[in-house]
Amino acid sequence: MHAHPTIPAYPDPIGGGAAVLRCVVAYNRHGGYCLPRMSIHRPCAQAILAGKEFEPDTVLALERFAALGDVVHAGTYFGDMLPATARASREGGLVWAFEPNHESFRCASITIAINGLVNVRLAHGALGDGAGFAMFRVADDAGTPLGGRSHIDPALPSAGNPPGYAVPILRIDDVVPADRPVALIQLDVERQERAALSGAMATIRRCLPALILESPPDDAWIAHHLAPLGYRRRGTVGPNTLLVAAAVGRVS
Repeated sequence: MHAHPTIPAYPDPIGGGAAVLRCVVAYNRHGGYCLPRMSIHRPCAQAILAGKEFEPDTVLALERFAALGDVVHAGTYFGDMLPATARASREGGLVWAFEPNHESFRCASITIAINGLVNVRLAHGALGDGAGFAMFRVADDAGTPLGGRSHIDPALPSAGNPPGYAVPILRIDDVVPADRPVALIQLDVERQERAALSGAMATIRRCLPALILESPPDDAWIAHHLAPLGYRRRGTVGPNTLLVAAAVGRVS
């Protein structure tokens, strides 16, 4: 039985402060999911509550590439694409998942547990090109949670009570071991794709993975960093841009 898709995001009468994870469990054909109540109004959460997939073409692409090798998947949100991707992985394959939002990370951890996904490596942090910390916005100025649209915001003040907090910056090259065969890097990181790819160039040069990007870097960056490796745009996957090195082929 699916949870009702009109569960309100707020007000939430549960007490206990910020330490209490307010969540809802819902299901689709791939498995179960722990959804954060505070962003239940977001389109992705609403799709899962209705028993559907969010971005089904992207999910299908993740499944296809997972059969070829490891998948890097960011931002993971509450893990809406993890069950399908993890279960489609070839023997020994891993899913390297990244989520900077505290609440979403906790929900994704529970999604992994609900589905018994032993081949997912979930990291808490935002992707970038160097180690450190960045301010991360999780709500708009009116206090409405952004959910999967939470993002790095350098203008967010670090003092007082802003709608966000500091999160660690992680490099794909530092997290994914150099002996892992990465078949796909899929990034939905709210216009931080360029920084995330810059922190993954050793992995990209070594494995030539397909790239599925919500907001690809500008053409000049691609021409300088990716085109010499044989990468070309190969159309779209749902709302995302697909780039593939000549030796890899294309999703079909």
